[in-house]
Amino acid sequence: FVLQSGQLDRNGSGSSLMANQVSERFLDNTVEDLVQTEDSREESLLEYRVQPSYAYPSSWLTKHELSDEMNASSSHFHDLRHPSKRGEEIGRLHVEVLQCLGLPKSQSTADTNAVAYCVLGSYAFATDVIPTCSNPMWLRKMRRACVFPVFHAYAKMYLGIFDDCKRQKDEFVGRIAIELARLRPGCTYDVTLPLRLSTQVYYRRQQGAVRLRFHLEWTKQRDVVLSYLPFKKMHKEEVTIQCADPKAFRNIAITVHGSHLPGRFSMNQLMGAIREINFAIIMGIRTTTQLLLDIALWQIPVLSLFVFVAWMHAVLTSSLALIPVYSLTFTLLLLSRNYARYVVLNTGKNSFLPPTLEEIFQILINGSQETDVQCIDPLDLKPRALPTSINGVASDMAVFSIESHNPWFQTLFSQLRFLENDNGMELNDDCVEFPFSNADDYPRFTVKESLASSKKQKARIEKQTSIDNSADSENTRWLERVFDDIDEE
Repeated sequence: FVLQSGQLDRNGSGSSLMANQVSERFLDNTVEDLVQTEDSREESLLEYRVQPSYAYPSSWLTKHELSDEMNASSSHFHDLRHPSKRGEEIGRLHVEVLQCLGLPKSQSTADTNAVAYCVLGSYAFATDVIPTCSNPMWLRKMRRACVFPVFHAYAKMYLGIFDDCKRQKDEFVGRIAIELARLRPGCTYDVTLPLRLSTQVYYRRQQGAVRLRFHLEWTKQRDVVLSYLPFKKMHKEEVTIQCADPKAFRNIAITVHGSHLPGRFSMNQLMGAIREINFAIIMGIRTTTQLLLDIALWQIPVLSLFVFVAWMHAVLTSSLALIPVYSLTFTLLLLSRNYARYVVLNTGKNSFLPPTLEEIFQILINGSQETDVQCIDPLDLKPRALPTSINGVASDMAVFSIESHNPWFQTLFSQLRFLENDNGMELNDDCVEFPFSNADDYPRFTVKESLASSKKQKARIEKQTSIDNSADSENTRWLERVFDDIDEE
């Protein structure tokens, strides 16, 4: 969920009421239901002791009260910014770790003692440990929120979940990575993402999911674009993270690199690299062949006309001097077509929408430090029409469609036929998860599939699946759209 925040303060508490309303009515009624059994719903009135006790001394809360405390804005944000670096910052990222869903059982203990590590650049943050719980929640008074300084726009925020084993090595559960370049300022993201073990090997193990809330603020908009220049980029040796002990050092390294650390040989990593190289060769040949056929058969009129004119001009002048110029122009046309197909055409399909070219040009022109004008439009939520009932049961879930900046030259791309997909098929985003992969053999790993379930939960999911399969086609299609909206890659 992306919430437009018109009045966000430094602690991000401006949109806490809206975030609470949306997440309670939608997220809690969908994703969290997947990890709850019928017995747990009957025990919703029972009270539970809150751990760690320093934040809530002698406190006993019901599941509903725990959910309210979790969705509320954090009472304290740990500011990781250093006074000596304030002049070099171009923005800041506010992060709140809310909960984990469906974590697998630990090898050493019955349930997981969950702790989260967040890393961005040279700064790291660790949350409180939630003992013996497969669906841990970090409440608003606990250590769960921090503020990261941002020094370049291409940074990534890594989050890793571990099973705290006291004096022994912590057991790695999974990790996620969020690219700041794909975020938009002025809005609050409340997302649930499946946990992954490796960054290089394709796994479908049920490692659970993590829910976090964050928002990005750019203080120097022009420096955001200029940070991509070579003389502005940070060198690898400049990124140093101070760790309290070897245990924290190991956890931070795994959070950034995953279970397969660089420089360490692994047969699974080798086989994954070979498989990816084979896919790259196959897809490279297939894409090049298809592009040549489309140009020859005039399936892409603009490219076909350009190649024809360039060819005739070279024959007429009997010279090869203009071939480099035509080759460069042809490459720019291909890049424009890719931008239209993979950026403009995909707008609105997921909540991670990068800034468009118009917004980047507007930043370079108007994004000075003296102006308060935000050149990048925030994402906006629009209510979506819903059926009155699902399988005979009235629905109170709030579903929203995501809207953002509409590129002004989208009409031009449409006239050039750059927005049409190959063979009329919709673009598949699965290649983002595993490059050059086939969606049939390596499908997208959704949040629902990532949750580690007990026997009772598996039986309930199978029962619910059979009910959904027997439902009428209209309600079934609507349910699929709802799950597609909440599943983040």
